[in-house]
Amino acid sequence: MRIDDMRIALGLGADATDAEIVSLYGAWERDESERLAAAAAISTDPFAVALDAIFYAPGSAPAVYDDGDSDLRAIRVILSQPDRTDGFGRGQYVQRSHVISIRISDVPKPKDGDTVIVDASLVDGVVEGGTEYRLFGEPMGDVEGLSHDCPVEPV
Repeated sequence: MRIDDMRIALGLGADATDAEIVSLYGAWERDESERLAAAAAISTDPFAVALDAIFYAPGSAPAVYDDGDSDLRAIRVILSQPDRTDGFGRGQYVQRSHVISIRISDVPKPKDGDTVIVDASLVDGVVEGGTEYRLFGEPMGDVEGLSHDCPVEPV
């Protein structure tokens, strides 16, 4: 690229020296390539993009995740209360359950005993508001490997 083209691309006047222009243009090119790399790192997986949209849609909620070992994490969840049919002898009964869906990008490995405070926010390391649930049992992953459905119980 010619010095004059670099000068125009950077918006520099005629008083800038050739050495300054080349130096500034090199820094600008590095910044531009880092920006392009960051844009390329944004997920192009259509399922991940759709899941992110669902976790910010109505029906989702802000939450705080506490694994008891590390710092509290602000995440987004979907709380559902599906009915489950269980058998007992020859009969069946319907039981209400609580399930929280959590993105794997937020919590890679939820485990039994961890807590999630739904409709809560994290302000200066302190949880404000919300309803607390404790995870129990094994979380079930989705087929795309993007989220967990975790059985929970109110605390």
